[in-house]
Amino acid sequence: MPARLDFDLPVSYRNIGNKSLPMATVTFLPAGASGREFQSWAIVDSGAEVSHFPADVCPVIGIPDFRTGIADTAKGIGGQVDTWVHIVHLRVFNIELNAPVAFADPFNFDYPLLGRLDVFSRFKICFRESRSVFHVATTP
Repeated sequence: MPARLDFDLPVSYRNIGNKSLPMATVTFLPAGASGREFQSWAIVDSGAEVSHFPADVCPVIGIPDFRTGIADTAKGIGGQVDTWVHIVHLRVFNIELNAPVAFADPFNFDYPLLGRLDVFSRFKICFRESRSVFHVATTP
């Protein structure tokens, strides 16, 4: 008999235009004295290694110039975009964590993406697309 997984946060997909997408609230916690909290929706993207957000988030959370991060290139179905990666303090599914986030300007994605690196390792995530729901549990 397969092991039973106990999940504590059922999260529904959100209808965005003509798409139904698994979305999560991501709260950026301030980076320094000049920053403030910033909250956004992001697609929970099991295909994205790193989380991706538009660069205009940076000054709000206290990063004056997003280009001070580690330069990288994000590649995906829609092509590629230059990004700069910063380790930022986030709250996701009621857990605070530090994770790399790639910031881009221009932001060539339809929506911000919540990627796997340093995020998915903190949770058990089960996508149930047939029911348009996903479940999340914190890992010990």
